[in-house]
Amino acid sequence: MKKRIILITLFVVMLLITGCENGLSVYSTFAGTDKYQIKINNTGTIDVFGQPDAMYDFSGWEGLKSVSVGFGNASGVTNDGTVYVTGFAENGACDVSGWRDIEMVVFTLYVAYGLKSDGTVVHTYSSFDEDVKRNSEVDKWTNIKQIEASMINVVGLKSDGTVVMSETDSAFVPSSYCKELASWKNIRWIDTSLFLTVGLNESGKIFYIKNNILSAEYYTEAFDELEGAKKICVGDTFISGLMPDGTIKVRYYIKGEEWWSSYYKNSNQLYEKIQERLPDGFKAINKATDIIDIKSYMDCLLVLKKDGTIVIVSAISAEKEDIKQTDTVHYNDIIS
Repeated sequence: MKKRIILITLFVVMLLITGCENGLSVYSTFAGTDKYQIKINNTGTIDVFGQPDAMYDFSGWEGLKSVSVGFGNASGVTNDGTVYVTGFAENGACDVSGWRDIEMVVFTLYVAYGLKSDGTVVHTYSSFDEDVKRNSEVDKWTNIKQIEASMINVVGLKSDGTVVMSETDSAFVPSSYCKELASWKNIRWIDTSLFLTVGLNESGKIFYIKNNILSAEYYTEAFDELEGAKKICVGDTFISGLMPDGTIKVRYYIKGEEWWSSYYKNSNQLYEKIQERLPDGFKAINKATDIIDIKSYMDCLLVLKKDGTIVIVSAISAEKEDIKQTDTVHYNDIIS
């Protein structure tokens, strides 16, 4: 038993080192929302913080190598490639009992997607037309090494550094957006949100594309400022970059308050004013050090520090509240 615990501990440590040093590992040892967080501990089981809804049952999860959360679901992938899924069962996203050789799992609103070790992607069933179209595209994917998802789309990073996105050609995700992704080259990390898909290339440059026709215009300065990051993650209004020195940068990227423009001589002044409106939590985390990983969920940023502390920063919250737990720090701030 002691030998097994030691082996699992070494495995988790290796994931932390490899995943956080080069930004290429698909194994995420922590995940969460502004309501609850999960983290793989040294025994390969899971620690749960915050207040998950009653529909979540994490009991019996063991031998884990990665975890993820979705829109009403959470998953854990084991060392042998099998998958646990808990949460809302009515959408069919929990039906993963036959999955094998899985590396990572992501969720759209109604579907779970699993990246297999052979570079293909499996998924659960949904009868919604948009899901059927999306899944027929995903079924064709090969040589995939990372997948990410938002409520409405799935993005895959191929082993040759190119990127594919589920092409539904719907009113929300035109096929032209997917075709534009074909020009991306030498990408080593991707992420996606409701409004934006981003890619980080080998030289640290960030590429981005709208996810749907409802997306606003973006401040390109936000992407320029994060150049040189070793990993990026994107929320519905912010983008964050994990820098090589263990710090992070968080910036708003969606243009808003257009009437402000008449008060400023140039777009740079307007951009700086927008960044001043970052919630206090984001401003504080911009000063943090010893960070080894970052994740996003909608408008929530999760930060994993070297000492195992998880910091949660919520861009928009109904109220200010500190979660009372020993190893999670929580910032909730209202945008005034």
